[in-house]
Amino acid sequence: MLTQGSRQLPVCITALTAQPDGACIATLQPCDSRIDLPLQARLPSHIPQNPVWCVGCVALAELTPATRDTSATVQLVSNLGSPTAPGMAVTLSILTHALPSIFSKEAEQQAQQAATKPLEAELAHRRDLRALPLITIDDETAEDFDDAIWAERTDTGFHLIVAIADVASYVPAGSTLDREARLRGNSVYLPGHCLPMLPASLSAGACSLKEHQDRLCVYVEFNVSHTGTLVAGTLGRGIMRSAARLTYKQVQHHLDQSPAPPSAALPATLPPDLLPSLAATAAALQSAAIARGETQQEEYGPEPHTITFDAAGTPIAFTPRPLLAAHNLVARSMIAANSFAAQTLQQKGAPGLFRIHPEAGSKHTNRPSNARYALKPARHQGLALDTYTHFTSPIRRYADLVTHRALLATFSQTMQNPKAAAPLSISGPEGCETLHALTEHLHFTERRAASAAQMCQNRFAALYLSPACGTVLQAYVARTTRLGLSLTLTNTGTPSFLFRNAFADDSGMYDDSHPTRTPVPFGASLQKGDVLSVVLKATDPARGTLTLAVPPHAH
Repeated sequence: MLTQGSRQLPVCITALTAQPDGACIATLQPCDSRIDLPLQARLPSHIPQNPVWCVGCVALAELTPATRDTSATVQLVSNLGSPTAPGMAVTLSILTHALPSIFSKEAEQQAQQAATKPLEAELAHRRDLRALPLITIDDETAEDFDDAIWAERTDTGFHLIVAIADVASYVPAGSTLDREARLRGNSVYLPGHCLPMLPASLSAGACSLKEHQDRLCVYVEFNVSHTGTLVAGTLGRGIMRSAARLTYKQVQHHLDQSPAPPSAALPATLPPDLLPSLAATAAALQSAAIARGETQQEEYGPEPHTITFDAAGTPIAFTPRPLLAAHNLVARSMIAANSFAAQTLQQKGAPGLFRIHPEAGSKHTNRPSNARYALKPARHQGLALDTYTHFTSPIRRYADLVTHRALLATFSQTMQNPKAAAPLSISGPEGCETLHALTEHLHFTERRAASAAQMCQNRFAALYLSPACGTVLQAYVARTTRLGLSLTLTNTGTPSFLFRNAFADDSGMYDDSHPTRTPVPFGASLQKGDVLSVVLKATDPARGTLTLAVPPHAH
């Protein structure tokens, strides 16, 4: 951490010790739970003369590495406040992951200028889809609507259209706006806060497929058989107008045909068979997926939780977020569109980014694998597809924008406007980059975003659970290792760990980190997916960590 240039790091002051010379030594703990490195900083005065610093407060420290002539130094730069202050969980998650949170003035100006782009001239070389009742389905708080869908029944199955925001029309490759989007790699969604990949004038404005507003799009049109086979598909550029902005809960009410509040009523202008047709299309696509061997990683424990905040921004409830049929309705259309886009890239031999998911135990990995980007198409094991890409979320994922540019370059000669496509150009902060370097960068930004979101959730959970210290909670076993148990609390979905010395020594616990299950002589006979009782001993909102213990009666 101290081998390169100086960097800033949020820390929590755990102790202040006055020195004989009148100075003060501050003992510091990094607020990043991935760093267990005790630090010390020398303050120039006693506490009475320097009331800014206090035990328990969060500060921003600047770490300067050692050189040949100087020692490494730690200097406190500013006081950020209390770790329980409203918004501190978000601030710390941004700082600990070095997430870009501000666009340059030039990028903002380019986005605002692009957002004023007149759409009338586009009609000459785009298909007019505005009379088609395409709808968006998303969460209640969403503002960046990437995709819209429509379907109807046919004699042979279904007619499906997936329309995606045409972000490539607004973000020129190689521009400052493009470079800053690439640097971010994706939008980052933290509880109650979003760091968009593109400035709001585009991400929540001109690119977002908002209700009753004309928007440029790239669409995929399919014929789907009754058994879920994609019989034929075409891809083109269009202009659309969303007929309705629906939410997952709203759609679920109508799929269940259950009593719904007035706020969940569908617009009267929507065809009555639209949602049933979309649901039937999704069911057919899902049947085909199951038939081809699609698998999902088995997960133990609750679904991700939604946090409810009070007016001051304090978490007051954690609610499991169930997987609804409405989510699957949208997901099946997106998977079909992504799969078709990948097939088109492969058939055209276009340079692009494919999404692969190696099988566990393959030559790529001998551990449970995660999907990632690659230059060459390969099997996506989880979806049981031979080729796959990301195409349907260009507002929030840079990989999708790359795919759009590659696809537009491949079919531009068949479009009425030859100027609609430009050669694929991948740019980075320091100039032209190879696609290989981009795959590694996007793999990093994807993991960074997931880590930041989880740690932000953990900080809110630590704050929410603070009054429960000393009580017994329930936890799922996520993994067993030689060191102890990886746990997930049932009420907040928060990960934690119980070390082996918390248990008796004759348990027969198993170690899931090895291909063969190896007996481990500690703890109760627990396996992945089991539920056990734990005592919450302490919480640390600054680091988002919990200290757990086994109840006395469990020994």
